Amino acid sequence: MTLDERMKIAVQSYADGYTCSQAVFAAFLEEMALDRQAALRLMEGFGGGLGGTQEVCGAARPGPFNAE
Repeated sequence: MTLDERMKIAVQSYADGYTCSQAVFAAFLEEMALDRQAALRLMEGFGGGLGGTQEVCGAARPGPFNAE
């Protein structure tokens, strides 16, 4: 999948009401061993900054979930 395709998925997910962290994570689901609903639930706590603190952006934090 191209970066443009991933960006479209993220933008559409955000437009559908998901948080920024959920939207970004959704664009990479094919690389994760998770179904869409499980992934979106997993990332829900990162919306609005970690734990809703409005500090560290949750969209920038999913990296550890993809560690090999």
